[in-house]
Amino acid sequence: MKSLKRIAVAALAVAACAWLPAAQAQAWKPTKPVEFAVGAGPGGALDQVARTLKNITDQQNTIPTPMIVTDRPAGGGVVALSGLRQHHGDAHYLASWSQQWLTNYVIGDWKESPTAEYTTLAILFSEYVGLAVRADSPLKNANDLVAKLKADPTSVSVAIATALGNHIHIGAAKPLLAAGVDVARMTVVPFKSSAESVTALLGGHVDVVAATTANLVGQVEAGKIRLLAISSPKRLGGVFAQVPTWKEQGIDAEFASMQGIMAPLGLTPAQHEYWTETLTRATATPEWAAFCQRNQWAPRLITGPEAQRFAEEQLVEMRAILRELHLAKQ
Repeated sequence: MKSLKRIAVAALAVAACAWLPAAQAQAWKPTKPVEFAVGAGPGGALDQVARTLKNITDQQNTIPTPMIVTDRPAGGGVVALSGLRQHHGDAHYLASWSQQWLTNYVIGDWKESPTAEYTTLAILFSEYVGLAVRADSPLKNANDLVAKLKADPTSVSVAIATALGNHIHIGAAKPLLAAGVDVARMTVVPFKSSAESVTALLGGHVDVVAATTANLVGQVEAGKIRLLAISSPKRLGGVFAQVPTWKEQGIDAEFASMQGIMAPLGLTPAQHEYWTETLTRATATPEWAAFCQRNQWAPRLITGPEAQRFAEEQLVEMRAILRELHLAKQ
């Protein structure tokens, strides 16, 4: 009988040990402020995403400590990510994930790989790039722009944010290349954020702005700018319902980029699980749905190992596109 009791006690001990790691895996949560670094200036799409997530998680009380959003546009995003490299395995440090980080690496602006040196914590949504002019511009559609650029590629200045060769640059250059424009000779002017590039357009400092839809909504609603084309496969809704795609105007091209969240390397399963649950709750809210709808983004939450694999696949795709544009160095 005593032998049976010892066996039963041992079995319970083994079960408890087996259960303990699982319980610990669910136990992690922030114990100090969470720093969310944005690799662009205030008011841009990256900044809007970070601050919207902060507002939603504050309302849900899913993060027990303050989330501090800081804008660090210097270095084409690399400055924002520096905190991640300095805090290996610390899930209190987050940063914006943008397709621009992939292109920065491919064109040689970054020495470290965004997929090998950081964790892709989550992908949040797909977004599209629009080309816009002031409401009084003589350019009425994409074909007007193409004709002018074919005659003289330097005749039109195009504002982008935040670096040459990034996803916005690709979103503008890819369809123009398909239309026969010598995109390598175009006058492309980078700004620290899309808010700044749109302001430059309104001030008459540039002729055209290329930006993701989130950065164009307000000025479209105000009637101050007119979109020539959008890079989506089909027409969007909302304020962009009247904007034709490139394909509708006879130019066979489309382009989508993504946004997400990065973290340091070395996160534990518990830390991954915490942020997956927190982001799943935040992106399931009516507030997030309305935010994406207003900006004509396509919600697409990917987390865990799938997010990392997705980033690696996107790196391969961006390298192929930039080679086609003669911009790839990696």
